[in-house]
Amino acid sequence: MFLVTRPQPKAQQTVDALALEGFAAIAMPMIQVVSIPCHAPRQHYDIVLLTSTYTQEWITQHAATLITAKTQVICVGKSSADMLLRVVEGIHDDHLHIAHPENSEGMLAIALSICKANQRVALVKGLHGRNIIAPTLKENGLDVDIYNVYQRVGQSNPNFIKDIEHQLIKCIIVTSIDIVNEVLSTFDHEWLKQRSWMAASQRIYDYLVERGMQDVQLAKGASSEAIVLCAQKFY
Repeated sequence: MFLVTRPQPKAQQTVDALALEGFAAIAMPMIQVVSIPCHAPRQHYDIVLLTSTYTQEWITQHAATLITAKTQVICVGKSSADMLLRVVEGIHDDHLHIAHPENSEGMLAIALSICKANQRVALVKGLHGRNIIAPTLKENGLDVDIYNVYQRVGQSNPNFIKDIEHQLIKCIIVTSIDIVNEVLSTFDHEWLKQRSWMAASQRIYDYLVERGMQDVQLAKGASSEAIVLCAQKFY
């Protein structure tokens, strides 16, 4: 059985996607995502990077200022791209890019291939997340503004946690380092070391290994599709 620890509603979406392929899974969101105040953007960027569907509220409010017909938009995954197309009119297909793999490294690969020195870049993300993107872009001569528009807050249910440790959990799915820290601080360490893990990025994978987790598989992104593909390959 898989334990899906990402926030809702994505946790249940991933559980449902796994179930369609015959995998048993349960959702136990270890964090919740909440919007935080963020100032309005400067006008009209050459490049906009969207790191999550959780940016939707802020993007909806500021799209007209942020994005023009010439703006190149890089999304971390298909879900973020679909969100953008729902809330912003007039996005040209050749100006919309989806990261492959669906992580920070994938976003950077696209950005560095299309950006020119001194272009203006807006990075729209969660507080404390995606910390390698802005420094790398700045090192390559880009003018980067960061907009932290949401944050992750830990949440746990003690009774549910006791129940989880008595279930036949084979694999724990984690999609951010914040979630990993919540899991590591919540469950018995020896119990966790006996479980298999699925990490949604190389950074999460390395972080788990550094903390003594021995059976870790790497998914090609945090989307439900990437998680299902990893499950099919390794489980």
